[in-house]
Amino acid sequence: MQFDLSSEPRRTQKRPQVAIRVDYCPAISDVPIRRCLAIAEQLREQRARVLFVTADDGVTPYIRGTGFGCHLLDSDWRDPEPEVDVLIDYLEEEEIDILLLDQPRTTPRYLMHLREAGIRLAMLDDVPRFPYDVALLINPLPEDRRADYMAFYSEASEPTETAAEEPEGDEEEESIPDVPDPAQIRFLLGPAYQPLSAEFSRSRVLEWRRESAPLPNIEIPVQPELASESKLKDIQTNAPLRQAGLEPIRELFLTLAGADPGGMVERIVTGILRDPELKDVHIHLYCGLFFRVTEKLQIFLEDGRVFLHHEGEESPARLMCQCEAGVAPGGHVLYEFCACRLPGVSFYMSDAQRGDAAFFAAQGLIPCAGDYRDDWKDCIAEIIRELHTINRLGADGRVALGERAAELIDGQGAGRIAEALLALQGENINE
Repeated sequence: MQFDLSSEPRRTQKRPQVAIRVDYCPAISDVPIRRCLAIAEQLREQRARVLFVTADDGVTPYIRGTGFGCHLLDSDWRDPEPEVDVLIDYLEEEEIDILLLDQPRTTPRYLMHLREAGIRLAMLDDVPRFPYDVALLINPLPEDRRADYMAFYSEASEPTETAAEEPEGDEEEESIPDVPDPAQIRFLLGPAYQPLSAEFSRSRVLEWRRESAPLPNIEIPVQPELASESKLKDIQTNAPLRQAGLEPIRELFLTLAGADPGGMVERIVTGILRDPELKDVHIHLYCGLFFRVTEKLQIFLEDGRVFLHHEGEESPARLMCQCEAGVAPGGHVLYEFCACRLPGVSFYMSDAQRGDAAFFAAQGLIPCAGDYRDDWKDCIAEIIRELHTINRLGADGRVALGERAAELIDGQGAGRIAEALLALQGENINE
């Protein structure tokens, strides 16, 4: 199924053609879509035609209004192999020979069929799983994953003692992917390749920080059945009063980078607003498209203590730049904090988020409050204690911490990836 969300015509002259295969996976949040959109923006800046390809319509709310086309495969993102022939037919029809994949369920045979069809492949990866047969392999996480990738290629190339079994009767022998040569793969590894939207570039961030426009409160419907039944008891922080002469935090950014099926936002907001030192802050909640407000959150909204900002209706970079501290799970958002010079506190609620949270904590930039799954009350108490520390830095101390963070993340990762993708085509796009 084709949803033509693109305002641009088909190519009338030779230009790069790139497809991006990505899905909305509720368990992973909307980060894959956001980072793919950031790369797509940079590709378009360099005259490339970009089309999104997705299993179902979960991505279309994010793509709508961007000017990019979106093609639905009507497949299951959990099992991508059955879709590969349909995908190849579509890419050939659209004359696309470069495909960027951001799919955690990709398989070796899936890649093999695409390569055999002459598609030049790039993989945007987080956790190495097998020896990827691609031309370009991107992992923007801070850990040095090169050794992990090379181990997969090395192990796959070792001969096995067990001979392949002959197929019985008329049964066709299923093709086995060849072991890729890592020397033929270009690796883009590390936070320099973290794909952030153009609004997180240094020039735009400085522009946002100079702004002083008021932050709006955006209403969305309440869904009472999602209200959390858990009640957070008072947290004994034993924190002293605000230090004299230091400007306290007034505006606090909070996000879970997606939906909130477990009522975590309500618990975190309640803990912060019941703390004596932080009870007067305004919490700016940046939520995904599928987030629903609980009854208790609605009370905070009506009291003017929490402000809701829905994705697509508010610039996250602008919002971060107008806040003085932030709270978010490990992952993509922490890089955005650094680009926006926003001091923050992290936590994690999945193993995939642990690496980023640990990295920024080790750098002394964004402390980590631990694993929310182990004991959510202890995790929230630690978030509050770390916010106390940021609060007592004062305005000057928070600015200095933010400047240190900006030295690590420059917001140019998406542009670097776009250039590497276009190099796969081997043509000078400026001609």
